[in-house]
Amino acid sequence: MGEGIPVVEMEWPGVEVRGFGDTAVATSNATFTLEGEAPIAAKQLAVFRRDAGGAWKTIALSFNTNDI
Repeated sequence: MGEGIPVVEMEWPGVEVRGFGDTAVATSNATFTLEGEAPIAAKQLAVFRRDAGGAWKTIALSFNTNDI
């Protein structure tokens, strides 16, 4: 197996969550700092679904840098 991305620090300021029954959506800004690199400003979107036992599971996750 390959190695993961060497993330040194992650920040998630301004997280907003909206729920719709058994589905929830979270959005926020994000900052990632990779080993030996300058911080990367980004945005994130996560979608969650509540399973039959009541636990929330991540079903989709997306990141985009602010440079795009």
